[in-house]
Amino acid sequence: MANEQAVPWSVALNNKTMTTDDSPVAATNLSPTGGITNVADTTVWSIDGESAAASGTWSGQMYGLVKDSTVPATVTGTLQSSFGSIGQMVGGFGADAQ
Repeated sequence: MANEQAVPWSVALNNKTMTTDDSPVAATNLSPTGGITNVADTTVWSIDGESAAASGTWSGQMYGLVKDSTVPATVTGTLQSSFGSIGQMVGGFGADAQ
């Protein structure tokens, strides 16, 4: 949404490898009180189905676990992306498991 109107663009967050201290971490290593840090890689901004080159960065943090599982309960993060000379974007995201 931009100015309360739907816009035909999206931002993809590249690289799904989650690490802590530069070592790969399995979901089973999440703790209910802690999180996984050092998640960062490039983004790809798409407008009307046309994708820009990979650029920018993103980072995130996972918190807690869904009861009786290894699924993170919450994730939050920030991102920065660009679409060539058309524009720059900075934003945040968050989600709760359902």
